[in-house]
Amino acid sequence: MSLHGIICRISGILAHTLRRREGTSRSRHAERSRDGARTIFRRALLVLVAAAWQPTSANGDYDVARDFSVSGNPSPPWSYGSSATLGSAFNVYPVFSRGSVDQWSFGGLPNVWHNASTATVQQATNFTPPGGFGLHPGSGGEYSVVRWTAPADGTFRITGYFMGLDSSYPTTTDVRVVLNNNVAAPLFSGYISTYNQPLNFSFDVTTAGGDTIDFAVGVGGNGFFGDATGLAALIAPLTPPSPLVVTNTNDIGTGSLREAINFLNANCAAPTITFDIPGTGVKTIHPASALPAITCSHAAIDGYSQPGSSKNSLAVGDNAVLLIELSGDLAGVSHGIAINTDSVAVSGLVINRFSGSGIQILAPINTVGSVALGNFIGTDPSGPPAWESAAWIPATAISSRATWATASTCILGT
Repeated sequence: MSLHGIICRISGILAHTLRRREGTSRSRHAERSRDGARTIFRRALLVLVAAAWQPTSANGDYDVARDFSVSGNPSPPWSYGSSATLGSAFNVYPVFSRGSVDQWSFGGLPNVWHNASTATVQQATNFTPPGGFGLHPGSGGEYSVVRWTAPADGTFRITGYFMGLDSSYPTTTDVRVVLNNNVAAPLFSGYISTYNQPLNFSFDVTTAGGDTIDFAVGVGGNGFFGDATGLAALIAPLTPPSPLVVTNTNDIGTGSLREAINFLNANCAAPTITFDIPGTGVKTIHPASALPAITCSHAAIDGYSQPGSSKNSLAVGDNAVLLIELSGDLAGVSHGIAINTDSVAVSGLVINRFSGSGIQILAPINTVGSVALGNFIGTDPSGPPAWESAAWIPATAISSRATWATASTCILGT
């Protein structure tokens, strides 16, 4: 809620209370008046608290400039302070002051500041853009530091830049991003020696609750003169990929098809295995042994989910693009996809080189069948044009003891 909105709400409460009192005797209702005044105060306070108690961001991210605190330091998860040397004790700035910018310091340099206005603010030869955040090291070589403390365990993407704000000297500063004071292995390090030229950074980091990430600015080659340095930093939580998304061609481990099938079988809730393997072209998975059989009904494996794949759109012929290949050349005696339940859909896969069936369905007899939709079985990713030359990549199509359908699946050697 804006300040204007808060004032309107408080004014409404006051007017309502005064109307209720109108025409009453002051002597007869003195106690009620005192109670009413206390009520007004309590209601107004509640409005103010409700307005102030807003999340940092609807996305749960953290922005060093947007989140700047004028009311307290530390202001979790941010703290503003300095250290005598990089990685030494962190001392919180105790003094807040407001002038052309809002700043925290010990009463001078080093300091941090924020330009809350909509115009560029000039301080001597420094220029801070609208909404900008800055740090300046101290005359004794002290680092000016803004510290973010992880509120919980998680993985975060940190993006932003450092930038020289002094147009005259220009700025010459040592800039670092450090996790848990580990100065020997900074997350980012660089040197500023220009004006208004951002030095960008972007990286992912996994933290435990209470871990600290310091954005530090130290003096450069010309002492502390002209060392005003801008900082933009956004810390955004990363949502871990779903275990049902195949993100690599590995045989085992996180992001593998084998791991996705294991997760599917352990968490039956009409799940679908999808693919998002980086890079272009066909992605070939070589299982080193038989893949786990699918045991969850109403499940699916969707090879068409791989970026760049597409289904056939022709009434005659085939222009499908299949980019997920399942090759059994290393799998020993096995089937490609084994289904030990009913109502499973397999689509968009190239399945070849297995000693057994490309897709084996062992659902109970006369149950609702599984469906093979738009797969290439026993051929290579080029599909129908390669049939005649594909005898060297055998797969015995589909074996089943339940009702099933192939629905545009291309099968070699049936």
